[in-house]
Amino acid sequence: MRCSKLLLLMLFLCTAIASAQRVITFRLNVQEIPSFSQDNVLSIGLRGNVAPLTWVLDTPLNPSKEPGIYEVSVPFEAGKPLELYFKFVLNQVEWEGGDARFLKLSEVEQESKPYHFRYVKPMENPFESYVGEWTLKDDLWFSGETESKIDTLYLPNHHTICTVNNTPSSLQWGVEAPSARGHALWTYNPSTEKVVMQSSFYPHRIGLGEGTVDAQGNVFLTICFTGSEPQGTYRKYSYQWLDEDTYELKSYQYDANDQLTGNFYGGIFTRIKQGR
Repeated sequence: MRCSKLLLLMLFLCTAIASAQRVITFRLNVQEIPSFSQDNVLSIGLRGNVAPLTWVLDTPLNPSKEPGIYEVSVPFEAGKPLELYFKFVLNQVEWEGGDARFLKLSEVEQESKPYHFRYVKPMENPFESYVGEWTLKDDLWFSGETESKIDTLYLPNHHTICTVNNTPSSLQWGVEAPSARGHALWTYNPSTEKVVMQSSFYPHRIGLGEGTVDAQGNVFLTICFTGSEPQGTYRKYSYQWLDEDTYELKSYQYDANDQLTGNFYGGIFTRIKQGR
């Protein structure tokens, strides 16, 4: 008799707990994600503003018996109506596109909600063609203080390494050469379609500026330097491709009145291929 009462009490408590929750099953179609495969399990998470969801950690979705559908049932606390904002996340870092989704939860609710993952193709790095190792073609560098006289300098062992710096819209330059050691960082802002550049060479040659990159990967920059060039001057740079393994760098100096000073330097760079 006592066992029967205890069992009834447990059933009552379970029913009360269940009735105090509203359970929403989120069903997500992931077939539009390029990495979707029926043979592999994707890492799909749900995040939102109402507990137990958070904007920081994933509530994982699991593959259902239906191909291409991932799902998770989330228990929300019952009570007054709640306004839920949420999004799905791929691989913990790739948020789906668009604004946060909205769902108004009634006081008592238990149902399934179907969705499609709003996949956003990652932006291609506009500097991708520069990634690799580079050296001066024929070890030649050109510079001059006037338009009428350009000197040809022999600069062997110039070595530049270009790498992507964690984001798909950046390029980090590391330069080691007998005449120049330093680094530069290019960052592309897709909202403004501008390239921002910061560089540091020698103890006091700090450069900062911006420019553009075209569809062919040619980059044009306007840079101001502190510590190594006359105050009020700036330089215009161009990085233009001659072929897929060769680009030409040119840099012209301008005065405070936007007039060419005649100061110039530049060179042609070739890709260092493996095994060379």
